[in-house]
Amino acid sequence: MIFIFGTKTVLLNEITPKSIKCNFCESQGTVTLISRSSHTHLYYIPMFPLGIKISAYCHDCTYEANQNEFPQNYYSHIDLLKNDSKTPFWQFTGIAIIIIAIILGIGRSRYVENRDAAYIATPAIGDVYHYKTGYSQYSTMKVVSINYDSIFYIHNDMEADRYNMLSELNVEENYGDDIYYILNSELDSMQNANTLIDIIRAED
Repeated sequence: MIFIFGTKTVLLNEITPKSIKCNFCESQGTVTLISRSSHTHLYYIPMFPLGIKISAYCHDCTYEANQNEFPQNYYSHIDLLKNDSKTPFWQFTGIAIIIIAIILGIGRSRYVENRDAAYIATPAIGDVYHYKTGYSQYSTMKVVSINYDSIFYIHNDMEADRYNMLSELNVEENYGDDIYYILNSELDSMQNANTLIDIIRAED
């Protein structure tokens, strides 16, 4: 997979004070102070800002200077320029996306956890349980009968090494004829241990 990662600099503001001279050619009123903000990007989406930098450009001699080369009389103008040069909010886009994704992921995880706990307490015939059979191995079992404290199920004879492949395994010909049972309390323990991953109900 190719990651397109880099940095980009954008212009924020600029001023051309009449009272300052070029540090190189000494022309007065020809120096433009420029503020720029840099940010990192991933796939051209701004991730986070790297800070604001000030530079100077003389329109007479085209001399360019960085902030550590400025004479003392530039700094009052630089302070004014900095006050008018704020980091754009859009340069935080990547951070905002990550935070929103985390919040949505946590909310989705809690919703699934609470929903599955309710499904364990009130099982329905046809419920399909997604669970881990071992390290990086997954399978399903389907409810065929219900008792007051347990369920009876048929076991999927196939396993997958990725969770997102389970929907492909959930076909009738993959289930055996033998019927097993498991207590609801055992299902609770499996959910708490993250062995029981999801419960799919036909009405969902």
